[in-house]
Amino acid sequence: MLTQSQIDQFHRDGFVAVRNVLSPRELDELLEAVERCQAEGIAGQGSDHKYHLHADGRKVYRRSEKMWRRTEIFQAVTVKPALLEMVGQCIGHPFLPLNDSLVVKLPGGNVPVPWHQDPPYGRPEYTETFDIPNFVADLYLDDSTLEDRKSTRLNSSHRT
Repeated sequence: MLTQSQIDQFHRDGFVAVRNVLSPRELDELLEAVERCQAEGIAGQGSDHKYHLHADGRKVYRRSEKMWRRTEIFQAVTVKPALLEMVGQCIGHPFLPLNDSLVVKLPGGNVPVPWHQDPPYGRPEYTETFDIPNFVADLYLDDSTLEDRKSTRLNSSHRT
């Protein structure tokens, strides 16, 4: 459960960070599944992987789609009751999880992330934000350094 202060922060700032939503066992299973999927994407094997083509012709793995079909742990963390309850507290009405993507930022990959709105507002003609809540629950599995964040900001134009 979120505190009222956290809910207020979400409505004020547009985000709230909540730590330790997953159990150690869930985290271990998720990390193993992510590593397998990422290795497949880097090797160019399997399906539903997305790549960025650099001007120098280098193809860099950047994301995978349809994660719910890959292994049960992706389904389990997506519909974890505690996570869904927190989302419900923030948006205040019924909702349905729709997307299941794995986004990666590989060391040295230098893949830009242009400004965008996540689904359902991902169509190019949508250039403004909307009052209807669009909620994204990101699970960050790797540590990040200040240098990582500076590099991302310098090499891309995106919202955080």
